[in-house]
Amino acid sequence: MMGIKKEILLKLIQDRFRDNQGYFADSIGISREHVNRLLNSKTTEIIKSEKLCNNLIAYCISNEWEYQSLFIL
Repeated sequence: MMGIKKEILLKLIQDRFRDNQGYFADSIGISREHVNRLLNSKTTEIIKSEKLCNNLIAYCISNEWEYQSLFIL
């Protein structure tokens, strides 16, 4: 399963989504609650969410952003 480091995702949200988790969630098409739950989890530094990863990849492709370095396989 693919994952993304929490610190990388937080930096992406800060740099590209005005440091706003809700704006990020709305932009990639997943619920704000889901994003909040993933980012506030204390159990892991790597977020393994197929929904988040797939939606973020689709968003990056549609906006012509480089995304390969964001993810851990």
